[in-house]
Amino acid sequence: MTGRITLKPNHKRLLSLTISAALCGLIGAPATALAADSEESLTTTIDSISTGNTPSGIAINSATDTLFVTNADDNNVSIIDGINNSVIDTVSVGEMPLGIALNSGKTLAYTANFSSGNVSVIDTATNTVVDTIETGGSPTQVAVTPDDSQVFVTDAQHDGIHIIDTATGQTRDITINVPTEGIAISPDGQ
Repeated sequence: MTGRITLKPNHKRLLSLTISAALCGLIGAPATALAADSEESLTTTIDSISTGNTPSGIAINSATDTLFVTNADDNNVSIIDGINNSVIDTVSVGEMPLGIALNSGKTLAYTANFSSGNVSVIDTATNTVVDTIETGGSPTQVAVTPDDSQVFVTDAQHDGIHIIDTATGQTRDITINVPTEGIAISPDGQ
C-alpha cells in the first residue's frame, strides 16, 4: 500500500510512504519513507527511513526540514529529521491516525484519528500532544485554513466534514451526502 507523496518545496526531493511487505498484503507490516531525487529517475532511491506500521499521511515543515508521518497501525506520528533522514521522535496520538496537516506557523500539527473519532493537536516545538478534539465519526484527512482559525476534517464513513474552531476547540458539522476523504484549502482561504 503506497501512502501520500509530497514534494519538499525548497528541495528537489520526492518523498513517498510505502509498506515494505505490501506485495504480501500484510497489514501492520514494517514500513519506510523513501526519498528520491526528483531530477533523476523516480525509481532512484536516495534513502529509506524506517517509520512505524502503515504510514498514512505526511506533513513537512520546510523551514526546519522536519517531516511528520502518521503510522495508522501504531497510533503514533514519526517525526523525521529531513536532513539526516532519521526518526528523531515518536508521538502517541489517537487510534488509527491517517491525515496530518500543519498550521501556517508550523507550530501545531493536527492528526485525523479514524478509529477514535478525534483530532490530536501536537506542539511541534516539544513534540507533545497538547489537545485532543472530539469530532465523532471517522476522521480521515485534515486541512488548516491559512489564517489558522479553522481545521477542516473529512469523515469518509459519515459523508461530511467536521469544522474545528481553533480558538475555542468547538466543532460543527457539514453533511454533504457523499463520502469525503481528501481535502485542501486554497492559499487565500476561499
